[in-house]
Order: sequence, then structure tokens, then C-alpha cells
Amino acid sequence: MSNEDVEYVVKQSLDVCQRKQPKGWAKVAASGSIMFVDIEADTVIALVKSVVEVSLGRFFPTGQSESQPRTSSGFRSRIYGLGRGLAHAPRA
Repeated sequence: MSNEDVEYVVKQSLDVCQRKQPKGWAKVAASGSIMFVDIEADTVIALVKSVVEVSLGRFFPTGQSESQPRTSSGFRSRIYGLGRGLAHAPRA
């Protein structure tokens, strides 16, 4: 994959992720920029991996069904239905 392709996948994946805040949910990224200074590369990779797993799950089965999304760390994704609130986060 070219660097441009990787950047595209990361930006598109983070664009659908949200982080739980005291007053609701906030976008993880906007216009290609990460909105939180405490999100490091390992978290970005885990979020992108989670979004790709859900998006391409039928092609790359992981043993986890779509009806049982992984939850933790206060992140969620809008994949498979806006507002459905599938939660995706890095594994602890």
C-alpha cells in the first residue's frame, strides 16, 4: 500500500470514530486532524483496525460476530448504521 492509501484509510476510519466525553460523544478526528492530544499511535492503529474489521468483517472473519461489538475505553464508531453506537476501542 502506498503512503497515500494508508493515510486515506486512517483518515476515513478515524472520521467515523467518537470518544465518550462528560457531556456526550465527540469526534475523534475532523478534516483529517485528530482532535485529542492524548491519542497516541497505538490507539490510532487499534481504532483503525477495529473499523476495518467491522467494515470488511465478511471478507476477513475474526470469530466475533457483528452483533457482538467489542466495547471498552469510551470509543465508538458509526459503522453499520449512523447512530447505532457500535463501540470500538483498543484492547486493554
